[in-house]
Amino acid sequence: MKTRKIILLGIIVALMSSCGRVSNFHTGRGVEHAVAGNNERAIKSLTRAIQLNNTNELAYASRGRVFFEMRKYDDAIADFNMAINLNDSEARNYYWRGRAFAEMRKFDDAIADFTMAINLDDEKATYFFWRGRVFYVIEKHYNAIADFNMAISLNDSIALFYYRRAITYRRLGKIDLAIADFTTVIELNENFPYIYAERSLLYCDLKDYESAKADLKRAIEINPDDLIAYAFLADIYWLEGQMELSIEKYSYVINRNPDFFNENFGIEKGWIFLARARVYYSINEREQAIADLKTAAGMGYERASRALINSFDIDYP
Repeated sequence: MKTRKIILLGIIVALMSSCGRVSNFHTGRGVEHAVAGNNERAIKSLTRAIQLNNTNELAYASRGRVFFEMRKYDDAIADFNMAINLNDSEARNYYWRGRAFAEMRKFDDAIADFTMAINLDDEKATYFFWRGRVFYVIEKHYNAIADFNMAISLNDSIALFYYRRAITYRRLGKIDLAIADFTTVIELNENFPYIYAERSLLYCDLKDYESAKADLKRAIEINPDDLIAYAFLADIYWLEGQMELSIEKYSYVINRNPDFFNENFGIEKGWIFLARARVYYSINEREQAIADLKTAAGMGYERASRALINSFDIDYP
């Protein structure tokens, strides 16, 4: 009888060991599928791994990552909860749960998780960076700066770190510091999206229109289809009184895609026509101004309608 129990126990141990090995195999397959972008296959493999071994922390954490990439944040958080219950000393699980909370705009929970991740591993720049991003969103800008500083001190080669610190400095009115960070972004990655246009706005704040125009022209050299740069150039030419050049740049944007700013940035449809109408109005080209205002009003832009009603008293779009 005793011998039979020993044999049975040995069989159970062997089966558990076998299940663990097979679970690890499916975990590896799931991670491979996730890296290849096959999320559904990844979920299937990782779920099988969990079914075979419900104490497989890596399988829960990996499936949580896949759910996060699929924007299934509730599912992701549930899996990170399980991973943390199994191993509460793994910083990455808190970090990724924090990312999921941030996407759900549960900012207090996100900060708590990022802080826990930092307490467990204070040498990961991304942990400080993402906590800084949440601080920025909730308008705790000096906290955000402190975290971006830490991220940069840990890894000074990531353009995005400087970019986020730059826009935070801009929000605080620290224009020179923001320009310095945008300049570093350009040095690290000249093709960073819209970076020259961003820095040009700061030069405009300082009334340094020559530097602003140089940035926008460089942006157009890099990407001839950069409609933002053309629109910003049009604004500067208007401020300088170079009306023909202003009209030329606004017209280029309108001819290429009059809905570009609405499609990409959510700006009201028609504002580009109102902007050009303002220039026509300032040089007494009333018919052209009226035509642009009517176009803008027809696209639903309320300010253009008000300008028509108020005898074309056009303010800045």
